[in-house]
Amino acid sequence: MDADALAELARLAGDGSARLYVTACDLDCVSGIAEPDYELPLQIGFGDGEVRLTLKDGRGEMRLPVPPQATHFAADSAPLAEAMPVALYSETRLGGVIAATGIFADAEGAEARLVLAGRGNQCWAAGGISHWLLDVAGPRAGFRLFGRLAAR
Repeated sequence: MDADALAELARLAGDGSARLYVTACDLDCVSGIAEPDYELPLQIGFGDGEVRLTLKDGRGEMRLPVPPQATHFAADSAPLAEAMPVALYSETRLGGVIAATGIFADAEGAEARLVLAGRGNQCWAAGGISHWLLDVAGPRAGFRLFGRLAAR
């Protein structure tokens, strides 16, 4: 990511909570979180070349380095609408190996993908990003967390 994109990324802040995605087997299928719960007091922050996901109660943290390249995707979700300007659904995907401590320790070294999603145009801007999804998969970890974002 170039310097402008990193500056926009640093403007993003989470709302202080994350939800855990579960399937039909509920919390029994979650691995990599020692004390899984449907909602976690998690703060997401961006800066110094990494994404930090920190439990506000100090029980654990995950860090994902921001890769030099990100995958960007955008689509017109209403291609026949007459309204202008067009607001595209957009995603920016960052991937890499996660560093993890505390209740997330079993996720250490797992592959992680962070998806930043929202609406906007072709210019990548923090103001257009509204939510995030973290997908973690490894030998001892398999979970997805998601939450809201806003530009500061």
